[in-house]
Amino acid sequence: MPAGLLELFLTGLLHMTPDVQQPSEEDKKVADEFKAQGNDLMRKEQYKEALDCYSRAIEKDRANAVYYSNRAAAYSKMNEQEKAIDDCLMALRIDPNYSKAYGRKGLAHTALNQHRDAIHCYKKALELDPSNDSYKNNLELAEQQLRETGDPGAGPGGALGGGMNLGGMDIGSLLNNPTLMNMATSMMSNPQMQQM
Repeated sequence: MPAGLLELFLTGLLHMTPDVQQPSEEDKKVADEFKAQGNDLMRKEQYKEALDCYSRAIEKDRANAVYYSNRAAAYSKMNEQEKAIDDCLMALRIDPNYSKAYGRKGLAHTALNQHRDAIHCYKKALELDPSNDSYKNNLELAEQQLRETGDPGAGPGGALGGGMNLGGMDIGSLLNNPTLMNMATSMMSNPQMQQM
């Protein structure tokens, strides 16, 4: 990838913002009620119903990262890890410092045996919330699983571009960077970027 394209790509990522309108106070209140119902349903292990409540909360307030993160937890419980990852990415677009979204994204990657991605997520979650024992334990487990599997291809594109190097740029490293790959996926699914 020529340096100019990478620079354009990274610049585009920096200027991406979620298309969200600010909800009214009434919408925020209704959304919070849906979230509370969803949380109660999660405790009762009624994951599909909880997911529906979180989706309704999102319909009322698309600017709240918590709703996306909670829906990601419901998706994970229903073994829909890709959807969980998508919701975590949306939560992180809204609030890049939301540690719980990184933690939940790490859990989804772990369930998909994407240990390198999981490790990256847990490390970021720990940067934001250093005293969280769950993140520490999950990081240790992901590192252990990576050692045990010895999977050099763990994570997106891991088996691709291994030693490829174009113009001083190590494409293999770029493809193994979970943050860059997640941003690329997010950017490529944005209709505004597809028109560039």
